Amino acid sequence: MLRSFSLPSHPFASLLFLCVVLATATPARAQTTPSTSQATPPEIEKIEGQVYTYVEQMPQLPGGGGNRAIVLAIQGLIKYPRQALAQGIQGRVLVNFTVGKKGVVRDVRIAQGIGGGCDEAVLEAVRQLPRFKPGMQQGKPVAVSFTVPITFRLPSGGAVEAPQVYALVDQMPELPGGGGTAAIARALQQALVLPAELPAAGKPNKVFVGFIVDPSGTVHDIKVVRSLNASCDAAAIAAAEKLPRFVGGKLNGKPVSVSYVAPVVFAAPAAEEAK
Repeated sequence: MLRSFSLPSHPFASLLFLCVVLATATPARAQTTPSTSQATPPEIEKIEGQVYTYVEQMPQLPGGGGNRAIVLAIQGLIKYPRQALAQGIQGRVLVNFTVGKKGVVRDVRIAQGIGGGCDEAVLEAVRQLPRFKPGMQQGKPVAVSFTVPITFRLPSGGAVEAPQVYALVDQMPELPGGGGTAAIARALQQALVLPAELPAAGKPNKVFVGFIVDPSGTVHDIKVVRSLNASCDAAAIAAAEKLPRFVGGKLNGKPVSVSYVAPVVFAAPAAEEAK
């Protein structure tokens, strides 16, 4: 089991390493009813079944520590599967889970797997996470969904280099006007062109897109993390491609590449107004 962890700015000493990073950006405060003319995109935080992606107070592990503590907890519960080592399997596993109103982890599932026992190792690790302090929205406990990419990487000979793409850094990338994650969500919605094929009322209506903001602030490597249908997936990717250049992220004062996962909501205008 991997027990040591250092920040990405230092090389790992072990001959193989497992890098666990959260694919969520620094949590943004969920929007209440706007008092100004600029409204939050409809249902941008809330997903189906009263489960949220961003809330005013995100779930915390005992002792706090935010996303970094969650990274350390998962990393400490995973060991590289023997089958994956024997077969030379490496890559990224995407795992999704929900922290319920009582802080219990549930609905753990693999969104993207690589096999070789890696998927099962990730599921087992997440299910062993301790009870969280639940997320809060408008003073009430709510369920919150997380999507976490876990990278399994085999040694390439000698020391293993630290990963070059991060999920949490000292200074997260920002759009030119600032605003954090909420501003990124708004920009995606504003750039979105709704396709003819939309989900029926009451059905899941979000595509989750992942992308990387490089040190220069350019968005690249856009892909769908959670699919809805072919037309909505394509529209979500097109919206992400329209994002302007960011102010790049920094770690220890140096520009770095940072990954994001963001929801794109698909709802007919009439349905949006009724919400």
